[in-house]
Amino acid sequence: MYYDLHIHSGLSPCAEDEMTVNNIVNMAGLKGLDLIALTDHNSTKQLKTLHIVAKDKIKVLYGIEMESKEEVHILGYFKDLSDALALQPWLDLHLNYQENNPNYFGHEYFFDQNDQVIGEEKKLLITSLDQDIYQVAEIIRRNKGTVVLAHVANKANSITSQLGFIPSDLDYDGLEVHSKLEQEAIKEQNPQLNNKNIFWLFNSDAHRLQDISEAENELSEQAYECLFGDKS
Repeated sequence: MYYDLHIHSGLSPCAEDEMTVNNIVNMAGLKGLDLIALTDHNSTKQLKTLHIVAKDKIKVLYGIEMESKEEVHILGYFKDLSDALALQPWLDLHLNYQENNPNYFGHEYFFDQNDQVIGEEKKLLITSLDQDIYQVAEIIRRNKGTVVLAHVANKANSITSQLGFIPSDLDYDGLEVHSKLEQEAIKEQNPQLNNKNIFWLFNSDAHRLQDISEAENELSEQAYECLFGDKS
């Protein structure tokens, strides 16, 4: 399966307003992708619309990009919509409150299945939770999710930029990079990874339609089930 598992909708203020759910699903189809995930910042509130729009069009995982109190971005993936949505009360409780200023940060739109704006999030989503990386990973696990450390080679909001290393006692399933070059650099900087059975995901982190991945990164059915299968 060709995939891109890090895509932001217009609910994320840093994404373009063109990132409606239909536009994302249709662009992924045009690019030949078989599997996508919507991963908005600190919110699962766009996922119901994704569920409706993607039906019979493309396979989806229900995702989220959470920001720990260390400002580390962590991706959570769920096979079942209900497991993802069960996170929302916890997010509402633990997200540090700041009102969004759309003129400065960007709009945070809710879309329906026809790409009509049906509301706007008032709380700024691109801020940190009051929970650390271990607590974020644990709540994803508790909701039967898969834990992936986001864009680990980035110079901001990655575990390497914020902590300087990848803790050996952190419970996670995979690491996300953008390229093979980044993967090799992270392996070189963290030789302990060579002794661990870690999945590597190559995602776009798309905030614009044109940045959604082409059909070049492939995940086998076996790898899919191993990484995202039953977490009960």
